[in-house]
Formats: sequence, C-alpha cells, structure tokens
Amino acid sequence: MFKVIRIILLSCVLLFVGFSAYTLDSNLRDWDETKWVVIYPINGDGSDVTHNFIEKIKDYDFDNMRDFLNSEAARFGVNKSPTFIVGLGPVLDDRPPAAPQNGRWYENAWWSLKLRMWASGVSGASSAGPPADIKIYVEYYDPGNYEVLPHSVGMKKLSLAVVKAFASKKMTQSNNIIMTHELLHIFGAVDKYDLRTSLPLYPAGYADSDKQPLYPQHVAEIMGGRIPLSQSEAIIPTKFKNVTIGEVTAKEVGWLN
Repeated sequence: MFKVIRIILLSCVLLFVGFSAYTLDSNLRDWDETKWVVIYPINGDGSDVTHNFIEKIKDYDFDNMRDFLNSEAARFGVNKSPTFIVGLGPVLDDRPPAAPQNGRWYENAWWSLKLRMWASGVSGASSAGPPADIKIYVEYYDPGNYEVLPHSVGMKKLSLAVVKAFASKKMTQSNNIIMTHELLHIFGAVDKYDLRTSLPLYPAGYADSDKQPLYPQHVAEIMGGRIPLSQSEAIIPTKFKNVTIGEVTAKEVGWLN
C-alpha cells in the first residue's frame, strides 16, 4: 500500500513539474512581452580583489548586453520594444551548489533540484521594475588567481543561468557575451560547437557560412562561441561588435518560424 501511495505522489510531482515547465516555456517564448533579466553578482573566490570589483558594478555595465539582444531581436522582426531590459540585482553572499563533473543522470537531476531550491531561497527583487523573468547568477573570480573557469550553464527549465566570470573591468564585454550565450540557452538555443575541441560547428555555428573564401570569419555566431580563423583554429570574441545571432539560433528561440 505504501509503495502505491509513493508512486502516486511521485507521479503527481512529475506532472506538476512538467506542467510548470510547459507554462514557463510558453510565457518565455511570448515575444509580445518585454523580458526582464536580473543579474546577481556573487564573490566566487572570496577574495578582496573580487569583492572590490563587485562593489563597483553598475547597471550600465550591462548596457552592451541589452543593446545587443534588442538589436538582434529587431533584426529578426521582433516588434516589442524593448525586447529585453537588463538590470542589476543585489549582491548575494551564498554561492549556488556546484554542478557535478561528468555526473550521471541522477546526479545531474539531484543537482538541478538543489539549484532550484537554492535559487528560491536567495531570490530577491531587482532595484526597479517587475520581478525577473530570467535570473543570472554571476560568480566572479580574480583573474590573477584563475586562468580558466568552470563551465557556465543556462537552465531552460529553471529560467536561470549560473555564469562564471572574471572580476576585471576590461573583461566586462567578454563576460557579458558569456551571459548572453547562457541566456539564449534558457530560450531554447543549443550549443553549436564541438564539445571536444570547442571549435564552431559548420554551418550553424558560423556567422557567415556562405562566405568565400570561408576563412577567416570575422564574427562569431553567439552559440558557436568562437570566431573561426581556419578549419582548426578559432578565437574567443571579446566585443559584441564581433558577435551575431544566426538564423538557426533565431528559430530555436522563437524569433523566426
């Protein structure tokens, strides 16, 4: 009897989660509504350098991210203006639970549940405007102590992203490009690069797949992640002027039919 009750309860929970995810996805992909994105800074390494950097972050530090998203949405015919508003939320003291490294499906599922619970516990309002549609938790690290950071992740089902970024003013745009990449994951965009080599996949991961000669490309497709210089070489873009959203990605997020 207990086993039957447990199965019924589990089924109810799964149905609720599935319905919630469907409703959330439908609301997110309604491009007649402005999307409010709130960014929550976190001191990822606990250092004074990172603390001092976070103390100086302002709303306008994310203007290039907002402008890029709005201009690209308009280019694909999204008429809502503005399509995105990006604001700065409060600094958080608690770090999100660490993602499992090469975790099994049940470990990833457990981490996703812990992340959902953590986000519910630390969520706060932005400085102005309605509650966030998308929450981006940014863990900053002192680049003097970290050359490579763990992967960032955008969670469509949770409508949030956890981003690893460098605590450096000169890296503001490159940090924001990573945030934009993860933000588009939440709307359904998929990676367009080889997970083994990090090289963009042809043709969807190329900004101009019809270019002749094909190399070098001069712009990165946002979900391709890098600017291909040759078949075996690509560089990370550091400015939004060197990034674009391709048609495949635009279809995935609902900007094109």
